Amino acid sequence: SEASIEDQPEALKALAITARTYALKNLGRHKDQGYDFCSTTHCQRFESVVTRPTLAAAVRDTAGIVLRDDKNQVIDAYFSASCGGTTANLKSLWDKDAPAYLRGVRDDYCNAGPHYRWTDVIDAAQLATALRSDPRTDVGQNIRNLSVAYYDQTGRARLIRIAGDRRKSISGWEFKLIVGRALGWNVLKSSHFNVRRSGSQFVFRGGGFGHGLGLCQEGSHVMAQRGQSFQQILAHYFPGTSTAVGPLSSSSRATAHFRLVHPQTLDTRDVEYMLSLLESTRSDLLRRVSAAGIQPRFPNLEIIINETTGDFVGRTAMPAWAAAATRRNTIELQPLKLLKQRRILETTVRHELVHVLIDAIGGGQTPRWLTEGMAVYVAGEGRLIESGGPVNSMSPPTVEQALASAKSATEMRNAYAAAYNLVKQLIRSEGEQKVWKRVADRGYSVMAVAFPRLVA
Repeated sequence: SEASIEDQPEALKALAITARTYALKNLGRHKDQGYDFCSTTHCQRFESVVTRPTLAAAVRDTAGIVLRDDKNQVIDAYFSASCGGTTANLKSLWDKDAPAYLRGVRDDYCNAGPHYRWTDVIDAAQLATALRSDPRTDVGQNIRNLSVAYYDQTGRARLIRIAGDRRKSISGWEFKLIVGRALGWNVLKSSHFNVRRSGSQFVFRGGGFGHGLGLCQEGSHVMAQRGQSFQQILAHYFPGTSTAVGPLSSSSRATAHFRLVHPQTLDTRDVEYMLSLLESTRSDLLRRVSAAGIQPRFPNLEIIINETTGDFVGRTAMPAWAAAATRRNTIELQPLKLLKQRRILETTVRHELVHVLIDAIGGGQTPRWLTEGMAVYVAGEGRLIESGGPVNSMSPPTVEQALASAKSATEMRNAYAAAYNLVKQLIRSEGEQKVWKRVADRGYSVMAVAFPRLVA
């Protein structure tokens, strides 16, 4: 709902991730009432029907992505309409311990927004009536003086002093809420203001709309207009955090080459085994390609063990029968228990690391049939495939098409088997080292030499 007028795709993605992160961090906010969130601005404004395709696309394109801190924990993510030039500090705004990403950043992007600067003129009698609505600000029938005692480093009124028949002091944010509740939320749009008396009126000059914590929507809009990605937008408003896909209740362990993100419930012995398996597999693969005279730059990887198959499907958009998915430098795995039950944990890890290695060698241009065939061969999955029955011979282009169009586990198994069959023929004919060199040469241009009959 907060994105009802936003039209920039990258700004929508940034807001989708921020809203998702807030929701995951604050589950059970209304536990005593029997639900997680209310549908008002107390939590997040919620509507059950999304009518704009761009909003649905932003959610879909960022599926599973949340903001995490340097300890891989889901952060406290906030957003507001406008910060007025500097985002708020959680400590001075709400007197809560502020992590580094919620201490305020300068924002030069929102200065063209409609709420960057504003002026509100309130009659003294009207203001006194509003303040009498709450005992914390009730100074009697008249207000003699109203001043900001001091500001925080982001320019927000941290303490307000009110003098009338009685004297009261209150935080700038609580003052803003009391006045807004009585006179309407478009009056005193934020606690980023100064005030002076002019005759029978008080003149408030301020900036921003809302609490100003975290992401500034008007600034995010401008950043997206200027070509900034959602990652850059989020890095600006939540400094020191990162966007990551992974289990909500997760922990992580790292080695020199891998960061393993896993459910907190995973046994420590399983964590140690996975890290050992990853490192030993990496070393073995590098030995195999170095024998062919190839020295690739094997990237450091993030390995995510999903807690449930539903998590895996939701984050990868892969079918439930898939064991794993590799996207750039991240490998997503089905739950460890499931991979163990199917007796494919080791081969799955090896298969996915071969994918990464081939992309490093071939620059991401190696034909898929050669990539999958080598992955099956090197992972040791050939025996399982061959035990499933005879494999139909196909040409490389036909296998490529079969891999791209598979709609079921059986169709994918047949396509993998055909790819493996081609690679096995190549290795028998030329040896593994020569095939690795074909991978480095991006393979396909020389296939007519290796398979003249099939290609023809």
